[in-house]
Amino acid sequence: MLWCLTLFLSWLVVGIPGCARPGGPGARPQEFAEWAQKFKDKAGRDRRAEGEKIQSLLPHCPKTWEKDIGTGILMAFDYTQPSYKLTKPELFRVLGQPDGSYNDSVYFLLDHDTNNMLWEISVDFHDDYVVSSIIFGVPQKDR
Repeated sequence: MLWCLTLFLSWLVVGIPGCARPGGPGARPQEFAEWAQKFKDKAGRDRRAEGEKIQSLLPHCPKTWEKDIGTGILMAFDYTQPSYKLTKPELFRVLGQPDGSYNDSVYFLLDHDTNNMLWEISVDFHDDYVVSSIIFGVPQKDR
């Protein structure tokens, strides 16, 4: 009987972290489809709130190395371990066509604010899979 309790407790300790996301590790967040539709529906209008939520739900890869070189921070990521898999065609299907691209990245416009800043979400790909994303602002005159 004691071995059953030990086995159960071991499963509980090891199993629960892997179940943090419904569907298990590597599953797309449940709310992703809902927020993607909201984001897509607001194309051409202020969608910064939706963009911030989408950015938090997009796949990301673990950082494996970081070094501050004084003028910036260099980082490396393990692209073989995304939080879940999302292909470029799937991303375009759920979020719509991006507003622009640069190398292995695309960006979607979010908002022009009162400080004349243009806010965007940039999505990076590796082998046609989403590996990271970031929201940033640039002065509109630079675009």
